[in-house]
Formats: sequence, C-alpha cells, structure tokens
Amino acid sequence: MYTFVNFLLSNGENVFPDNIEQLFKDYKLINKVKVYEKNKIIFATIFVNNEVDISNIIEEVNLKLPKYSRIQDYEVLQANIETRIK
Repeated sequence: MYTFVNFLLSNGENVFPDNIEQLFKDYKLINKVKVYEKNKIIFATIFVNNEVDISNIIEEVNLKLPKYSRIQDYEVLQANIETRIK
C-alpha cells in the first residue's frame, strides 16, 4: 500500500489523499486512515481500535467532499500494537 501525494482520476481531477484523511481525525473510533487509488477508484483502508460499523462515518466524510473525490470503497482493519502502516 502506497500513499501518493496526489493522484489523477480518469476525469482529469486531482485527488489529494491527505485532505481526505484529515477529515477522519475528529472521529475517536478511527485510529488511522490511508486513502489511495485502487483499481481506478478512491479506496480507503481504515484502522479502528475495536470492531465497529463505520458506514455512517464514511457517509459523513463523503458529504464534505466534492463528488469526484469521495471514497468509493473501503476496508476496515482492527488496529493493534503489531499493525504497521508503511
């Protein structure tokens, strides 16, 4: 998994993953988020401290973003002491 400074979508729009990731900082349930392009869509890997349903959080964050930079798919991983983000 790589985090790019930004990436270009097929419609020509620039997406800045750091800007999207910052929108998650106020949510206590989320430990870390990495946003990147995967299979030509905006994908997020979300690390949580406990098993939780974060679909509402994704919806809230997406409403704050322009349509072209909304998260289209995601995975949720439980963070623990051994989790490493490279």
